[in-house]
Order: sequence, then C-alpha cells, then structure tokens
Amino acid sequence: MEEVLSHTLHTLHCSFKVDHYLGEDYDRKLTEVFLSSINFKLFSETVELMESLLQNLDNKIIINDFVVRYGKNTSSANLIVSYAKETLKTAIDELYNGKNKKDTFKGLKKFISLNIF
Repeated sequence: MEEVLSHTLHTLHCSFKVDHYLGEDYDRKLTEVFLSSINFKLFSETVELMESLLQNLDNKIIINDFVVRYGKNTSSANLIVSYAKETLKTAIDELYNGKNKKDTFKGLKKFISLNIF
C-alpha cells in the first residue's frame, strides 16, 4: 500500500510540474501515459523516467538562473533549458503516441541518457 501511495504522490507531483512547464495539454497526455503504463506493468519505470526528466529540467533552470544573474554567456544557458524542455516534451509525445504498445514504454529510457546532467 505504501508503494502505491508513494507513486500516486509522485505522479501528482510530475503532473503539477508538467502543467507548470509545458501546459495543460501535456498534463493530460502525461495522465493518459501513466494510466497506460499501469496496463503494461511499467508504471514505476514510467514515473521514474518522468521524475528524472523533470529533475533534469529543474536543474537546468537553476543553473540558467545563476548564469543569467552572474555569468556572461546567457544565450547558451537558455539553449540548455530549451533542450531539456524539448526532451521532456518529446518523451511525453512519444509515450502518448505509442501508449497502446508496450515496446514504447520499454524503449524510452534513452531519454535519460540524452539529457541528464
């Protein structure tokens, strides 16, 4: 029961962040993705993937804020945040578009290697 509650809280947190960063359409897509991942018994993995991508975006935003405030090359910092957002959007879009195929969920760990730290 604790594990289910824990993942439920994580999904709510993920949805809140996705809505904040990408808008309500992506929040809706992510909700459908989470529901589909339950059917394939890949819910935990999907939640972990989204958490990783969101944490990466948060980290990039913090670094960007620091560079903008104290640095000289702000355009590259903005580009890094944009890339992190696009990676998150692409991951959600691919999962959403393939939400009826188990292979889609198994193959999306590639997004972690593309953009984390």
